[in-house]
Amino acid sequence: LAVLNARIQQFRHDFDGAKQRLHTLLKTNPDQTEAWLLLATIEQVQGNFKPARAACARVAGQGDLLAAITCAAGVASLTGNASSTADLLQRELQASPNSADAIRLWAWTLLGEMRTRLGEYDAGAEAFQQALRIDAEDVYARSAYADLELQRDNPQAALDLIGDRTNADALLLRAAIAARRVNAPNGIELKAAFAERVDEMFKRGDFTHRRELARAALELDDDADAALKLALDNWKVQREPADALLVLQTALASDNKDAAEEVIKFVQANKLQDVRMTALIKEIQ
Repeated sequence: LAVLNARIQQFRHDFDGAKQRLHTLLKTNPDQTEAWLLLATIEQVQGNFKPARAACARVAGQGDLLAAITCAAGVASLTGNASSTADLLQRELQASPNSADAIRLWAWTLLGEMRTRLGEYDAGAEAFQQALRIDAEDVYARSAYADLELQRDNPQAALDLIGDRTNADALLLRAAIAARRVNAPNGIELKAAFAERVDEMFKRGDFTHRRELARAALELDDDADAALKLALDNWKVQREPADALLVLQTALASDNKDAAEEVIKFVQANKLQDVRMTALIKEIQ
């Protein structure tokens, strides 16, 4: 129950509250593998790599070896060891065909993200395909795969990948972006549908998903200034590669390069490898 409540808090972006709940649980139940994995994930989302690495270490020896390696690989890939870590994770995936589907789905999706950051787009696409073979309805994996296709300027492939799976806000946003890029007949309709979803979120008092709002402002509304403000607000809460990338993109688009200074320092301090960020930072500097 404690882990479930922590997941709900994580979903609501109450990361500190979720961590406090998990720490309380782990003081009396230190063998709760799921709790350590969730704690590691939250610390990583916040850009706290040292405690994330420590939480992953507690998973080792407690459960599935692939889970422990995937946890550690996620941190290592963001702190200067992306290529070697991706190769290691791929080898472990191939050696662990009997691991739980949920673990293999997570590992393949993570591997796809690693390969994408390294600019190895074909290998990234293959990893995402493996993930979707395990669970075709996984929104996170399909969204990440759609992002890869958008990244390599293949919006029609992104649209085809999403199809009619637009019940999820994340997929609806990407469909609207892809449709706009190819001037699809339903582009305006998809954009309006996403705006309606945003209104519904606000009516519920949900102001947490600033990453998606910033991306919509930048790629659907052509409002770079609003996108930058949202991206910077989002950066205060979560610091995943997608969040760093968004700040760099919006700072450049709004011609406010100084706004990206903190993100650039974060990327350089952690030796975060991402071909997209490298190109943007070079352009900003």
